[in-house]
Amino acid sequence: MMALLTKKFHRHLNQQFELHQLPIEEILYTSDLDLVIDIHVHADSEWLHQRTDQVFNGEVDILLLFIQRDHQKIRQQCMKLETQEGDIMFVYGSQSDIEAKFHHELEKAKQDMDKDQQVIGI
Repeated sequence: MMALLTKKFHRHLNQQFELHQLPIEEILYTSDLDLVIDIHVHADSEWLHQRTDQVFNGEVDILLLFIQRDHQKIRQQCMKLETQEGDIMFVYGSQSDIEAKFHHELEKAKQDMDKDQQVIGI
């Protein structure tokens, strides 16, 4: 009986998964230094009204995957847009480069999350 269970367990471990079935972390994170994150463009964002090809100009290891504007996900023309308040930029790349370039936006997101936690705690 134990041999049968062991065989089934090992067969499950050896099963091949399609790319879309894997977590994004397994697909994109090639090291602990990689990051996939959403960057919110807010009213006082440094990147508001900037062309995305200027924001993502190849100087750092950051790739723009797509922009979510309202309920629309923009992929094809995402490198030809001017950012608007409320845009969410989904980026992938070096964690340190992302944190340096988008420090203000990430700090604002953290503050907003802290405010939400305080409201929930009341």
